[in-house]
Amino acid sequence: MPVMSAEHRIVGMLSVEDLLQFIIIDDGKMQHVGGKRVADAMSTGVITADPVSDIRRVAQVMQKYHLDSVPIADDQDKLILQLHKSGAVIQGNSSYTVRTAYHIVVAGPHQK
Repeated sequence: MPVMSAEHRIVGMLSVEDLLQFIIIDDGKMQHVGGKRVADAMSTGVITADPVSDIRRVAQVMQKYHLDSVPIADDQDKLILQLHKSGAVIQGNSSYTVRTAYHIVVAGPHQK
């Protein structure tokens, strides 16, 4: 999930794994590490694509860097939409073939 600045620019990415590093299980009870901010958990090296990026190239980058999603941003690093990946690995004759579907989530408030 992209982390946005007050100016609506992408400043980082936050995953469930990032958040889990601040949770402690003690005697079967979940506790949160106090005094932490989103900035303490997020990754700041964000890979983004622009709206005119070739979808095949974006898919290659997602596969190469093991990304579940890529923010699509304008030239001012403002989020336009989030491209998510879900895939299944299907065994072929002598190798594995990955078939992937991409889901687009539009940024901003949802219209009713």
